[in-house]
This record gives sequence, structure tokens and C-alpha cells, in this order.
Amino acid sequence: MSFDLNNNEYLNNKFTEKEINITADLLRKGLKDAWKINLKFERKFAEYMNCKYCLACSNGTAAMEEALWACGIKAGDEVIVPVMTYWASAFPALILGAKVKYADIDKKSLCISPKSIKEKITSKTKAIVVVHLYGHPCDMDAIMSLANKFGLKVIEDFSHAHGALYKGRLCGTIGDVGIASCMGEKAFYLPEGAVLCTNSKNIYEKSCLFGHYRYIGLRENSRVSSGIINKQTWQDYIGAPLGAIKDRMNPVSAIIGIERLNHFSADLFEINKAMDLFVRNLEKSGFYKAHRIRENNSSMGGWYSPVIFSKKDTHKVAAYIKRAGFNCKTGHRYFNLNEHPMNYNDYLRNNLNKFSNNSSYSLEKYTNADQTAKQIISIPRFTKFNKEIIEKYSQIYIEAAENTNV
Repeated sequence: MSFDLNNNEYLNNKFTEKEINITADLLRKGLKDAWKINLKFERKFAEYMNCKYCLACSNGTAAMEEALWACGIKAGDEVIVPVMTYWASAFPALILGAKVKYADIDKKSLCISPKSIKEKITSKTKAIVVVHLYGHPCDMDAIMSLANKFGLKVIEDFSHAHGALYKGRLCGTIGDVGIASCMGEKAFYLPEGAVLCTNSKNIYEKSCLFGHYRYIGLRENSRVSSGIINKQTWQDYIGAPLGAIKDRMNPVSAIIGIERLNHFSADLFEINKAMDLFVRNLEKSGFYKAHRIRENNSSMGGWYSPVIFSKKDTHKVAAYIKRAGFNCKTGHRYFNLNEHPMNYNDYLRNNLNKFSNNSSYSLEKYTNADQTAKQIISIPRFTKFNKEIIEKYSQIYIEAAENTNV
């Protein structure tokens, strides 16, 4: 039986028997008051992150929208976002009526460039969204310095960087608020869901007001009851979320998340041990340069969607690797977000009845995002350490470079 290089136990995220069993037990028991499971998960995740508050959300997009609204973003404001990231890091700002200003990325970290951020700041700028892309922490010292200087909120999207450290601090806890998707491919993976983490009581409470109405209180059967947040000035809001959406995580994901936290640190240790060996093997060959943070007390966390810089032609190297059996890809995982028509047509309010083409819309060039797309290829993300297996993949990548002329 042949070994599938793309689908095997050393690459896949799998649920443990205990996680499967506690899920089955929950479903057998029924889901009455199952929302209370979220409270337990939120307390435990906040403890892991060493932050004061956590909310369990339905998905990362919902968490980002909540975070932006809780930071005061409204129609007419500008939010700076990296041009190279998943769309959900940026487009929730458009839902709130804000304008997205795109910043270029750094050539080494592939994360948002502080230099480019500074160039995009105007009198209308209210927040910066930073994304720890492919698990690499952003230059948070420089970013926070800019934010403090200009009075801006910082929202960290650490979806790619669960457990990653920046100079001893967990990504997601450095800015005003952090959000992360926990969908099935991430390092801290659930059937679906996300987390919002903050040390700000105001941001936490406003996030609850936006999408977690039950935490504010209930209005049922002609009775009003208080929730875990009891603010006299918010009494009239009880009964419905001001975001007109319920963002609560499903109880199956929450109960799995509670159990996952019992072994997540050990999971990360094994991922990092495996990825470190693989990346060092490739660097020692002389054909590749690692995409990883080298600061003291810093790490890549769960290495989501990892890449490496190739010194040889990326398309030729990737083609060789594909022929060997592994589905290696060239370039960035995502597209330059400024190219999408969402940026210049208000589909949310006009639907498809009124729109314009982009013939008169001048697309800005993002040099670093474009250039680095020609320099990187995808690498396997190992979830288990097995030296023999890792050496097998390493040899494929090294042979690919050896057999590529330029």
C-alpha cells in the first residue's frame, strides 16, 4: 500500500477518542442550556491566553466584526489592513460602513509592514488590523508604537498563530483585542468556531452587546432578566443583539475546546519539534531560506499554512515536488485584497441592482506582496514528530531544488 504524501496521520488534524466521546455524551444528554458550556470554555481559554476576557464566537469573520464594532468603528472611518491576508480580516470593516486602506507586507516576515502602515494613516484612520500570517508574528513593537502615537486601536488576527509568541507574549494579547478562527485546519482546531480575547472590559462588554445578547440579559414571557453583564444604561438593549446577529459558538465546538486545552501545549510542542527539523533540513541544503521568526522568546505557534523561500525557480521546484507526490503550491495562499470589487461597490446596501465595473478604479501596486509571491512555496505542516517521515519529505524538497537549474 503506497504512502499518501498529502493525507496521512503525520499531517492531518484528528479529534481524539476523548473529544469524540464527550461530544457523543453531550448529544445523548441533549442541548438544553448548552450555551453555558461556552462560559466554561471562555474562562479556560482566557486562562490559557493569560487575558481577562474571552468570547467563544461562531467563526472568525463574526469575531472580527464584533471586535471592530467594539473598538468603535463606524461609517466613514478608515481601517488599515494588510493587502495579503484572508478576506475575513478586512471585509467585516465594510459591513460597518468603514473604508479599508491596504498596507503592503514586509519582505521577510510576510506580515503587515509598519512602514507601509505609517504611510496609510490619515485623520480618518481609527484602527489597524494585523495578521500574523502563516504563523509568523508581526513586528508588534513598531505597530504598537505607531498606534499609541496616533491614538489607534489594534486588532490582532492570530488565526494562523495559535500559541505563537512575540518576545514572550502570546500573539492575540498584545493589541487592544485579538481574534482567531478555530476552524478545522487551524492549530487549535474545532468543528467550527472562533475566539475573541481582550484585557479591556469595555471591548468585552461591547462585543457581548453586538453578538452575545444572552450575556446582557433575556426578555421572554413578559419578563426581563439580567445576564452576566448588568449595566443600567443598557437595560433597553436587553432582548436582541445590536449587531442583529447571534455570534455564539456551537456547544459541540465549545465542549471539544475545553478538552483540547488540556493537551494543546503538548500538541504545539510536537508540531514545533517536527517543523523545526524539517525547516532546518531544508536550510542546511543551501537551496531554501526559512520563513520563521528568530527573535528571542518568539515562536511560530501552530505553523498554519507554512511556506518557505526558494532560491530556485519556484514553479519548477513545485512541479518536481508535485510529480513526487506532494501537492506543493507556489506563491501566497491568498490574493491581493485591493483587487476585489467589494472595495468599490456597496453590495451590502445595493445588492446586485446597482453596481459599477472597475474600469475607472485605479488598482494600487503592492511591491512586496507581488515580489514575495514569486519567492515562496508551500511546505507540509506536520502535526506529529516522526524523524523518518520528516526526512522523507525533506529529501523530496532537496532533490527538487537539486534538479532545478535556475
